[in-house]
Amino acid sequence: MAFVDSDLQFADALDLSSGTNGTAAAHDCTNYIDLQAANRLAGRVVYLNIVFTTAMGSKEEDATITFDLEADADTTFSSGAVNIWSSQTLAEAGDVCQGTDVIQVPISVPSGLRYLNLEYTIGNHAATAGVFDAYITLDAQSANVTA
Repeated sequence: MAFVDSDLQFADALDLSSGTNGTAAAHDCTNYIDLQAANRLAGRVVYLNIVFTTAMGSKEEDATITFDLEADADTTFSSGAVNIWSSQTLAEAGDVCQGTDVIQVPISVPSGLRYLNLEYTIGNHAATAGVFDAYITLDAQSANVTA
């Protein structure tokens, strides 16, 4: 994996089998990004990367996951939050959730909002396995980003 600044990490080995992380519901990743601490990325195009390092699984073998990147002026990510990007619904048997492909999308960080949050939503059934990393990089990484 490329060098990743810890100030730009949403999740470092977020384990869907731990605690309530894998319940069929919406969850926030472990960390939010403070754009002020991350040298004020507002207005720049950066890259959101999501990499499964352990395949996602569920007892019923049909769990799904979606991701939403939000920005807000504070850390509540409530009514004032702006949705910057949303993924398609990803099936646990798909390439991304099995760790054979990655999500890497360019995003433009909005001005005037200080914090970024990555929310993930598990659908259909609870996830019983799966570990992913999610982070921002300043440049696109090679197509073979691996854990």
